[in-house]
Amino acid sequence: MDRATRQRCESLARTLRYILGVAPDEYGLVPDPEGWCPLKNLALALAEDKAWPGMTPTRLADLAWQMDPCPFEFDDKRVRLVPDPEGTLHPPQREQNPPPTLLYYGSRRKPYAVHRRDGIQPANNEEIVLAREAEMALRIARRREPKPILLEVNTRIAEARGTRLLSYGSHLFVANMLPPEALFGPPPKEELEDRPVKKPKPAKTEGPRLPSLDSLAQSSAWNPAMDRLIARDPEAAKQLLKRQRERKRVDWKDAARKEKRRGN
Repeated sequence: MDRATRQRCESLARTLRYILGVAPDEYGLVPDPEGWCPLKNLALALAEDKAWPGMTPTRLADLAWQMDPCPFEFDDKRVRLVPDPEGTLHPPQREQNPPPTLLYYGSRRKPYAVHRRDGIQPANNEEIVLAREAEMALRIARRREPKPILLEVNTRIAEARGTRLLSYGSHLFVANMLPPEALFGPPPKEELEDRPVKKPKPAKTEGPRLPSLDSLAQSSAWNPAMDRLIARDPEAAKQLLKRQRERKRVDWKDAARKEKRRGN
């Protein structure tokens, strides 16, 4: 490994150490209680930084062999910091702090109407990540969809309906579910009306169709060889009859020109 590559790896490692070990909430990330974070989410968050454009999970996983010793553990599609025995890193923990009256969530457009009608029920016991600021909620949602829809979450109503809210760092909260009564945003019908209307695709124009074999055969003099060709290869017969008809038109024009010249 050359010097430039080594320095690049060390810089990336310092950034990951800060994200995973100090302030993942600043990047809109919430690792699980054991510190594991999906590589895909981490790569998308890094790609928003001008210093790491085009970051991918593969480039992150390459640190496992580029650094010796590597300060990270990789498990399939997840990554976490190697446990720190000295306790110098203190990532945020889920805490029961009173939430503000309003939190924000960025919804994808396709399930938006379902969210407004039925609420949000995450699958596989996952957590719903909410943000204190609207911009942070949209930043997280843009990793899934370019134009998400901002939802306001009334925490008082949500908690009264059984939602459990835990703070995570200075910017985020996590929730186990969100009832529809606590969600406020543009009406689904208006949201659908704002979508750009798709232009109908132009109809496919077919090329000029060849006349049927029957019509061509009826317009031509009887020819046993042509009958055999029609039976053996209809497409070739169609092309031959067409050329014969075009040739007859040309002969007729030639004959007319000759008559005209004779008259002169």
